[in-house]
Amino acid sequence: MLEGDVKPDAGAGLWASVLDWTINILAGGFLLLAIIFLILWLIPHSHVKALLDSFAAVPGSDGKVAHPTEGGLNAAVERLPFAFGFLSLCGLSLVLLKIRLKNFFLGLLSERAQIREAFRTFLPPGIEKKIEITTVLFMLGIGIFLRVWHLSRPIHYDEASTYLNYASVPLHRALSNYSYPNNHLLNTLLAHMSMVILGHKTFALRLPALIAGCLVIPAAWLAGRIIYNREAAILTAGCVAAMPTFIEYSINARGYALQWFFMLLMISCAAILCRNLSLNTAWLTFVLAAVAGTYCVPTMIIPIMAIVLWMLLSVDATRNGRPRGEILTRLAWAILAIALVSAVLYLPPILGSGPAAIFSNRFVASRATPFWEGLPPLAQGIWVRWSDGVPAAIIWALVIGAVIGLVWHRRVSTQFVPLTLILFVWSFAFAWLRNVIGYPRVWNYLLLAAVMTATAGWSLILSLTGKRSGQLAIAGAVSLLFTIVVGANLIHQDVLFRSNETLSLIDTREVIEFLRTQLNPGTALVVRPPADPIIAYELLHADKKLFMSLPDLAKADRVIVVLPKPEVSEESYTSREYFDRLASESSAPASEAAIIIDIGSYDQPSLLAKFLSVTIYSFQRKRI
Repeated sequence: MLEGDVKPDAGAGLWASVLDWTINILAGGFLLLAIIFLILWLIPHSHVKALLDSFAAVPGSDGKVAHPTEGGLNAAVERLPFAFGFLSLCGLSLVLLKIRLKNFFLGLLSERAQIREAFRTFLPPGIEKKIEITTVLFMLGIGIFLRVWHLSRPIHYDEASTYLNYASVPLHRALSNYSYPNNHLLNTLLAHMSMVILGHKTFALRLPALIAGCLVIPAAWLAGRIIYNREAAILTAGCVAAMPTFIEYSINARGYALQWFFMLLMISCAAILCRNLSLNTAWLTFVLAAVAGTYCVPTMIIPIMAIVLWMLLSVDATRNGRPRGEILTRLAWAILAIALVSAVLYLPPILGSGPAAIFSNRFVASRATPFWEGLPPLAQGIWVRWSDGVPAAIIWALVIGAVIGLVWHRRVSTQFVPLTLILFVWSFAFAWLRNVIGYPRVWNYLLLAAVMTATAGWSLILSLTGKRSGQLAIAGAVSLLFTIVVGANLIHQDVLFRSNETLSLIDTREVIEFLRTQLNPGTALVVRPPADPIIAYELLHADKKLFMSLPDLAKADRVIVVLPKPEVSEESYTSREYFDRLASESSAPASEAAIIIDIGSYDQPSLLAKFLSVTIYSFQRKRI
């Protein structure tokens, strides 16, 4: 004890000194930035324009410089006072709350022994621990295999747009340009860093989503373990490892897999805090996970609000002698921290593109049509996306398990109310009050919660089978069988290679190889949306020299036009139905080229090729 008495004090003193310096530097940095923004606002406009253009300029083919902000340079300058006020507020807040912040972080040191003991209690030694860990590792391995197997599929629309508009450009431009909600900022940051290290390859672009998608498997096990029990956690991990929805966004260079991972961390911390409100480590992880999830996708605010509501209901029902004021105070501080740190991270896009680009874009703005008219197509799309590629018997088994898990919730969980119920009700209420629908993928986090509840229901059935070790063994066997059956079905049916999620061209690579035989430096290439970013991405990576040598439309005598077949809604069709629909559709008519070129300036087009997803024509400019 005498040896241990000195070291913690010395360590605490050093930690306190580091905290002092860190808080002072952060506060000073915020105040310095605030002053810089104020100066930029006060100095002449021409000087500001020259400075901002040097950082965020986009050179055009005509040599002129365009500023990428949505509202233009004037609008960006008009937002500088807001930046000054907000950054000043952050700096002053750090100064005023310095002692409170120091005490909070110093409290982390004293929790190390408590956390180690909690882990020992969480996974006590014995045969049950070996069965559980071995099973989860096997499912993680299968989940990684299924994700890597599908990693080579052609690029999809949103991925190509992410690369061309954001991830491939300098970071100061990528993280300040929110001209389109496709820019999932944390994913853009990580993808950019990945490509700097590994090169501008599709694997590098998808690597952050792949890693996050793999981490979702153990994170789902952890959340299920804390909220429910070992059997439910094992079954949950198996579902997440093999279900196509979760694999889809592990190989799709978007921010959704990252969002799910951080949401699961939030849920785990929230469940822990419901039992021990004073655990600072859990509060810190809770806040950081919420901030990271919000930086991935702004709609993370919906599950955050639902989780906070769930905590309030659960903690208030089992306060363990703690006053309600303490619960509300701690949650209020956490929400304030989440809001301020998230606002700091979103300050660059707010300055670059304006707050409306984030909070009022056409995907989140209130719809003109009634909410109830858009609800049935959304529900159908969600059902199609969640069930595509999964045998019907397994889908209905999960539905039955979810009903059991909700009805007998108190028998499978220590929490007062089911998180799944709160998430579904709050998400529905949010969408109804805002009169927004969104794409099915926006609501995929609900599938995570539903799967956890379904497996909890089946764990209740397993509890009737006898000894605990036997129940674990059965749960492990069922989970492994599930991952193998569903995974084999996905591979056999090519579900994810034929998926139209976020829009795709099934035969992109065949189309690119054909275009490379037809294009030359004197021929222009025009592609009708939404296929244009996909073709641009694949051609750029297949033959960069050829892609860069293509002339502008106005300078070319010959134009090759790529026309995708009539768009098939990505929400309404399964992968099989999408493939069959493309096969049954006739060629895209040449008249559709009028959408993208002035066909009156060209002779009659000639048909070059017909593919499953596109039709390609050649147009020769009329000679005057």
